[in-house]
Amino acid sequence: MGLIMALTSACCFGFAGVAAKALSHIGLGSLQAVWIRLLIGACLLVPFVLVRRRDALRVPRSVLPALAAYGLLAVAGAQGMFFAALSRIPVGIALLIIYLAPVLVLLWARVMWRRRISSHAVFGAVLVTLGLASVVQMRAGVRLDPLGLLFALSAACCLATYFLLSESLAGVDLLGLLVWGLGGGAIVLTPVAAPWNIRWSAFLENVSVGDWQVPAVGVLAWLVLVSTIAAYLTSMGAVRRLSSPLASVLASLEVLVAAVVALIALDEQLSLAQWCGMFLVLAGSFLANRATVARVSPDGPAQHPEAEPQLRLFHPTRQHAER
Repeated sequence: MGLIMALTSACCFGFAGVAAKALSHIGLGSLQAVWIRLLIGACLLVPFVLVRRRDALRVPRSVLPALAAYGLLAVAGAQGMFFAALSRIPVGIALLIIYLAPVLVLLWARVMWRRRISSHAVFGAVLVTLGLASVVQMRAGVRLDPLGLLFALSAACCLATYFLLSESLAGVDLLGLLVWGLGGGAIVLTPVAAPWNIRWSAFLENVSVGDWQVPAVGVLAWLVLVSTIAAYLTSMGAVRRLSSPLASVLASLEVLVAAVVALIALDEQLSLAQWCGMFLVLAGSFLANRATVARVSPDGPAQHPEAEPQLRLFHPTRQHAER
């Protein structure tokens, strides 16, 4: 079930780029698209949670710092730093650096959580990195802006934090965590997204998605419902059923999905090197899925995550054994 959720999440996130590109035709900036998807996503979830699962929004005081970090770093930080990097360095190189996040998660799990990381997981992460380098067509001789590289590395750290916190907060209700994360992220991004400059009437127009003319409001609905709410729910669910190291490697499949969606919807052709890179990413993800990521616990079995939810970036909540 965890693997299915991870693949579903990658597919949902993979459509975000095409949707955001389509909305750019009506003058919606990238950060504004992110702000809208976070805010509307949170606003849609709140009534449902209040009616069906009101207790989901109640969290112990011990997790408040973690919730703040989740909204600030895992959601707003990852999105904001990514688009800041895109303004200074090529998209492909930015994506490659950002999707070094699985390597950062593996290192954290090994050093801070004292988990034994299998050779399959390490080799799988290496294959994914090499594959991503081919997919994004990283070329020699490109002059890179140091600040742009710093933004991309910061986005990678924020993305790694997303996976680590999603696992550490396993005792918090999934819907409640998503509401607080999306809402907090939207609040943090408000000053830089400048939503007061959005031309809201433009959503009544049609936008081009390849050869099709689609209502802008329909694209927005897809971006919010599929590429935000469904994507985050399945991603966090995958982390809880697998582990943050494994889920982070599988999340790299998002780049492949985005490339295939762009090929079908926008007729953006892929080179032979990119197809080979996609094969490497698939092979690396397959190896990672077969990996065993186990915590080395000298003091006995780990506590069940629901017993006392709190921020546990330095002490994992449970033992994992994925095969």
